[in-house]
Amino acid sequence: MKKKVFFISVILTLSILLFSCSRDQVTNIPVSNTEGILVLYEGGMTPGSGDYAFININIDTVFNDVYRNSNNNANLGLFPDGMYLYGQYLYVTSQGSYGGQGKMSMIGSTDNKLINSVSFGTNPYDMELSQGDFWVTNIGDSTVTRIDGNLNILATIQVGAKPTKIVSFLNHLYVAKASFTSEYSAAVINKFDNSVTKVIFNSAPVSVAPTYNGVYVSAYTGKKLYLIDTLQFNTVVDSVSCASVQNNAIGEIFAGDNNTLYVVGTDTSFYGSTGKTVYKVDISSKSVSLLINDPQIMDIFGIAYNPVKEQIVIADSRLGSEPGRVRVYDKNGTFIKMYQLTGYFPRKFAFKN
Repeated sequence: MKKKVFFISVILTLSILLFSCSRDQVTNIPVSNTEGILVLYEGGMTPGSGDYAFININIDTVFNDVYRNSNNNANLGLFPDGMYLYGQYLYVTSQGSYGGQGKMSMIGSTDNKLINSVSFGTNPYDMELSQGDFWVTNIGDSTVTRIDGNLNILATIQVGAKPTKIVSFLNHLYVAKASFTSEYSAAVINKFDNSVTKVIFNSAPVSVAPTYNGVYVSAYTGKKLYLIDTLQFNTVVDSVSCASVQNNAIGEIFAGDNNTLYVVGTDTSFYGSTGKTVYKVDISSKSVSLLINDPQIMDIFGIAYNPVKEQIVIADSRLGSEPGRVRVYDKNGTFIKMYQLTGYFPRKFAFKN
């Protein structure tokens, strides 16, 4: 999946600066005991334009700018991109300015009030929770930062240039890279000693996804999914060709049921890449079939699978020409519902089922 990050095209960003300043004045959304979807959006170059929304699916209502409205109009941070709902807490990473420190915010999930925050890294991006600690990729450099639940920094780990998505599987973490990385390697981190093994590919390994039999890696322009050996981490033991994907690259991958992977087909350009389609991959047969090719989608900027609802949830950035949308589909690709946001560039989801 493309990583537009903090240097999104200025042409697209100019439209963001024109958006309305009106806000939904709603505070203390009970996200810890109300069924729904949290949606994190980057916003634009304007400080405070990044925030998160809450879609209450019981009353079919979107509450926008939840953090701002619950914290006296305070800013969540510049370019928030990582989100993790963990019990009574919501953790959010924000990249900050280009080449500078970002931060992680610890927020109460029942009242949306800021509890604590810590500055660290260089443009922190995605995060994973494992062994009670958060592992955060820093897309602005070559590291992963290990932070405990109280926001104490425990370690900084070198993993190779432009790390992005990170997932956990058994005793290791697997780190993907941005499509523009200078090193086509996925990194495997040992959780117990922070040691790193690298797996080299012939194109950028832009996404990783754990399944019942191991971790798959999405090779960007190579249009293949590779299965990494869970014992010999520098070895690929299997692959699935995505040559049938109509787009010229593949991006984000994520698991559905035990035998299913979903992969985003992307169109590449000078400005990055644009998510356009979703394909279903049968792991056993290695068959790849088109699942979602919705003309209403302008850009799949974020995507996730809700295993409880068995639904695919897509964040459509609208290419920054207007506020983002959330589109929900069942596991067979049938459209269910669209939710309109006020924020631009929606990126990440967290589900409360």
